[in-house]
Order: sequence, then structure tokens, then C-alpha cells
Amino acid sequence: MKLKFRALTLLLTVAMLLSFMPALTFADDEREVLYPNVSGSCTTVDGSPLEGHIQEDNGRQWFFWYNLEEEGNKITITHDGITEVLTYSGDKGGFAASDGRLFRNWYSELSSDEKSANAEFYLINPDNENGSLAFILKLPVRIPQSISFSPQSIDLYADDIVSWDEDNNPYLSLTGSVSPAYEGSTYSSPFPEDSTITVNYNDGTTKVYKHVFYLTEDEEYSGYDYGFSYNGGTPFYAECTPNELQPGKNTITVDFCEYGLSTTFTANVIGGSAPKPQPQPQPQPSGSVSEAAQAAASNINKKTVSAADIKNASDLGATSVTLGSSVKKIQKNAFTGTNITTIVVQSKKLKAKSVKGSLKGSSVTTVKVKIGNKKVNKKYIKKYKKIFTKKNAGKKAKVK
Repeated sequence: MKLKFRALTLLLTVAMLLSFMPALTFADDEREVLYPNVSGSCTTVDGSPLEGHIQEDNGRQWFFWYNLEEEGNKITITHDGITEVLTYSGDKGGFAASDGRLFRNWYSELSSDEKSANAEFYLINPDNENGSLAFILKLPVRIPQSISFSPQSIDLYADDIVSWDEDNNPYLSLTGSVSPAYEGSTYSSPFPEDSTITVNYNDGTTKVYKHVFYLTEDEEYSGYDYGFSYNGGTPFYAECTPNELQPGKNTITVDFCEYGLSTTFTANVIGGSAPKPQPQPQPQPSGSVSEAAQAAASNINKKTVSAADIKNASDLGATSVTLGSSVKKIQKNAFTGTNITTIVVQSKKLKAKSVKGSLKGSSVTTVKVKIGNKKVNKKYIKKYKKIFTKKNAGKKAKVK
């Protein structure tokens, strides 16, 4: 009898306590919420709108956010006359308050007009791994509806198709895609180097992702990979499914994995390999240039050789200049940006100080000493080797 009485008393006590606790109706479910009347907003680090899509799991639909939980994102909430700023931390795994409380978004529900979503945030504590429902915040959202790929058509040469997978299935590999982060080394990608993926949203806006190479390092792989990046942000992976490539036109499917959306482009398979680029003709200076004019410009015999003197000779097509016996000084950076590769020195008057920095940024590779007979030249070759060095002249040149 005493046990029945105690049980009844306990039930009545619990019922009374529950009647005083706040409740909120959400998704036809009455649940207890720590902060039942919350208003607020979310500010993303890059200023972009919040995005996401509907996802199904075990027969239940829920809303999956793309960029809600990004490092540094801030949620500002107001409840019970108090305004708080919560900042997302990847290390902590949630939105942290200034006093150390941690909130995580476990579930969200999209509105019927698909313009906002109700995001549930739970207060995490050591005694409850799943946390307690703290507040529900209505946040605006845009939803990707389709993607488009550019270019819509490419030419692929048969010799550029390689088999990468274990089943020996043909796989697109466009050579010549260069990783700028690795000193021009070439990495293969199934996408053209300048390709883009455009995401089209339900509010009429778009976002363009550019094809990039990037360094990836984890426990299983370390090296360069390809992906698509928006404004230099984290690259997202895209799959290219050629099925079985045949000569002629092939429809290629592009799956943008982050968004779960697909599109196509056409690969026109041509026999052989890609033609090598033809060397471009060098631009010629305007008007006709006589050999006499070039020779006059490239023979300089004055006390100080200026950058203008060297540029004049280079612009007239000279790749070699001769510095006469009167030359005492070569101006700093005189050869920078010119086509001069050889300097013929006839002067005995050059010193370390007078040629300092003269070859910096230049194309000069050789300094030829032609002052007199073999014995005299040998003497000045030895002298000029000490002054036409990288430390003194800005670039090392072979003196002979």
C-alpha cells in the first residue's frame, strides 16, 4: 500500500513540475525548450547567404545545411531580454557562447515556401551527449536547384585518354592542367583547366565555382588533387562519368558531389594526340631597321652606359652590345628587361663599384673581354671575373 502511495505521489509531483516548464510546438510535436521565445540571425564569414537542401534518412526528411557550421560563423540570438553572440568553432564542434556553453544543430526543417528553415540547437553538456533542446531559430535559406558546366563541348584526343580505375574503365584525362602551387608541374584532371560549374538557386541567384588544383594531406593520401572552388575557398569534388568513350561525340556526366546535382557536357573524341602549340612569331619593331642602325646602337663608347642606351639597342633587335674603351660605369639595372645576352667589353676602366647592380634582372649570360692581345685579355678576364658576380653585379655572368 505504501509503495502504491509513493508511486502516486511521485507521478503527481512530476506532473506539477511539467505544467510549469515552457513548451513549444514544432512539427506537430510539443517539446520542452530552454529558451522558448528566441529571435536572431546568422552571419557567415564570407558574407554569403545560408544554403542547404532536403535530405532523406530512414524515411524521414530533414534539412541539410551547407554552410551553417563554418569556422567563424556567428549566430546572434535574443531571449528573455538577453542578446548573445554564438561563434562556431570546429575544434569545439559547435557554436560557443562567451561563458563556455556549447550549442549544436542536430535537426532542421524546411518551411513550406522553401525560403527559410527552422534550425534546432541543443545545449551540450557532459551528462547528456545529445544535449537538451535549447532553442529553435528560423533562418533564411536558398536552395540549389540545378548546375551548369562550361565549356559545353571539348575536343579530346585519343592519346589523352588513360585508364585509371581498377576495372580498366576509360577515364578522361586532360593533359596540360598545371598546378601553380608546384612550380609548373602537370597534373591530370578530367576537366578543362578553365572549366567552371555554376550553381543555380531557387531565388534566381547563382554562384560560380572554378576548376583548381590544390594540395591535400590526410592519413591516406598526400599530394595534389583537383576540385572546384568559389572565391578561393575550400575546393569541392566533382565526378566525371564518361561511361564508355567512343570516337566521335560522347555525353559526359558531371556530378557536383557537394550539392548532389548533375549536368552534362560533350567530349568529341578525335584520333591521335593533341597538336603541339606552334611558336608565336616575335613582334617586330615598327618600321624597317637597317643593320647599320642596329650596329650603331649596340656599340656604346661613352663614360656612363645608361639603361636607355641598352634599351635602344635591344629594341632595334640587338642581343649583344659592345662597350668601348671610354666606358667607366654601367648604370644600375641597365640591362633589366632587355634581350641583351652578351656584353663585349673593350674598356680597362671598369671597377666593382662602377658595375654594381648593372646585371640585376637581366638576360645577360656572357661577358667577353676584348681589350688587346691574348696576354692583356687574360689579365682583365681575371679582374672582371671578380666584379661580374651575383653579389656585386646582381647576376653572375660567364667572363671569358
